[in-house]
Amino acid sequence: MATRITELAEDLLSALRLAPNEFDQEQRIEAATQLYAQQRVSQGKGAEIAGLSRAEFIDALARRRIPVCQETFDELMEAIRREDLAASIILISGIAHTKTQRTQRKKNH
Repeated sequence: MATRITELAEDLLSALRLAPNEFDQEQRIEAATQLYAQQRVSQGKGAEIAGLSRAEFIDALARRRIPVCQETFDELMEAIRREDLAASIILISGIAHTKTQRTQRKKNH
């Protein structure tokens, strides 16, 4: 793991009313949320960089008014269409399998 050292004057930290470890945590969160906003990292990777759970990272994004969902409306609709198609194929496959089983049972009786 890379180590990074940020030097700040004590009076600056005092003015921010942050302990050094709090300032470091804030920097990590800020960097991670900005990287996410630039679509350079995923939510999971952003949370890891920030040292937060994914839910806490989503909260940090919301506090900064950064959209949690990076997909456009059209991309989401296409994903839904693909999921609907996949679900339809699975359903049809299941129905066909059930029909085949019934036909096999009728032949065996």
